[in-house]
Amino acid sequence: MKRKTFSVRFTVGTMFVIATLITGLVAVSLQYHFSKNMAVEHTVQNLSKAFEVVAQ
Repeated sequence: MKRKTFSVRFTVGTMFVIATLITGLVAVSLQYHFSKNMAVEHTVQNLSKAFEVVAQ
């Protein structure tokens, strides 16, 4: 069986692309998570204020 070899340039380039994709995915996921939490907290605060006004 013939073993397939990869050049150093190909290996480094591939690892760079993979690391960039993983970093981007983590960044987008964290941005979504914290934006969603912030939006929910803001909505709850506004609804609580509206409820207090209506309850008076």
